[in-house]
Amino acid sequence: MPPTNTIHKVLSDHTFFGGLTQREHDQIVGIGSVQEALKDCILFHRRDPYHGFFLVITEQVQIYRTNEAGRTVVLHMIA
Repeated sequence: MPPTNTIHKVLSDHTFFGGLTQREHDQIVGIGSVQEALKDCILFHRRDPYHGFFLVITEQVQIYRTNEAGRTVVLHMIA
């Protein structure tokens, strides 16, 4: 599990969360949980109910869709 200061650094450097105060970062860290996902693990499917968001701390995540022909179309890579 990454140390809290690593999570705060990722939040500070993030485009969306970077403008928040330290207190606001603390609140996000306080209500969040650290989860580890194995390679090729599917985190959610299109149209799944929304339950929060993921903040990638290490490695990368591939966002993709499968088209009608069954081919994978990569929409975005997050690292």
